[in-house]
Amino acid sequence: MNRIINTIILFAFLINFSCSAQDDCEKLKNKEISLSHINDHKGEFINDIEVLMNCYYDSIDIQILKGPSGDSLESMLSILELTDLSKEPEKHSTYNIFIEQWNEMRKTEEYKLARQIVIAKDDIIHRNANIENWENDYPLLQKMNFTNDDIKRIKEIVIANENIDWTYFEVFQEMVSYYQSSSTMECPIPSYSDWFHFPHNLEAYFEISEGIECSRISNKPILLYFTGHSSLKSREFEAYVMSDSEILKILNQKYVITNLYVDDKSKALPQYQVDSIRLIGNINKYYQKELFDEDIQPAFYVIDSQGIQLDKSFYFNESIDSFKSFLENGIEKYYEQ
Repeated sequence: MNRIINTIILFAFLINFSCSAQDDCEKLKNKEISLSHINDHKGEFINDIEVLMNCYYDSIDIQILKGPSGDSLESMLSILELTDLSKEPEKHSTYNIFIEQWNEMRKTEEYKLARQIVIAKDDIIHRNANIENWENDYPLLQKMNFTNDDIKRIKEIVIANENIDWTYFEVFQEMVSYYQSSSTMECPIPSYSDWFHFPHNLEAYFEISEGIECSRISNKPILLYFTGHSSLKSREFEAYVMSDSEILKILNQKYVITNLYVDDKSKALPQYQVDSIRLIGNINKYYQKELFDEDIQPAFYVIDSQGIQLDKSFYFNESIDSFKSFLENGIEKYYEQ
């Protein structure tokens, strides 16, 4: 979440400094400073830093060096922590220490990625956001390091506001608001968690409507796993396929897992009973038949928060690669919608 908000906030920087004469730049670079002087003359320090940036770096570098908050003082004090000045407030140095630190930063892969993001942002930020230009805009959003999930949400905002003649500036503002409001929403606490536990300590739901609600809030696909307490093939699959480290990573990060036992004899909570069906196992068996017209376990289905199946079903198979492919295809189809 912080990554995406920081990325978007970069669009707010509009740097308009005039170039200084080269000899003035060299004079400023060699100007003496100390931490105590900076703290006593913060306005002067910020002005000097911004002039110094304009002397030696382009507008893309300047946006990155000022950081996501755009606060020159905050960014430069964090850089000072890498120098000896932070340890001795009265020790003197020159502004050249910032040039040295900036030049080291610019050699890193993270800095190269940051430049790519800012260049793409500058290219798209004032474009009209409409779906007709989506094929041209999509690559720029990818270069801004948005995930498929992020881009899916951006596309939804573009479609919803085409008639308002928004630019991507307004789209990104709306996206920040969306994430800030979504971050206050929490998935429901799983019912029956005292009775059931998903293998390998992964979090899961044991009631289908709760999994669907969490999918809606978290914007993740749902993995429905129909199984039975007495299903030996289910236990074998959990032990030898689900235990794979890559499978566990996908399940933990990319899915809302909903584990449904079709042979459980416990009575369901009243709000989850279906007509005259009272037992958890019978309710889950009803859902499998109603939604997929099947009665086979173990069985896996990938659905969205509307209950729509996104890909073919997956049944007992000892191939880790096959199950991994099934999971990855489900994720891809979810974000293609």
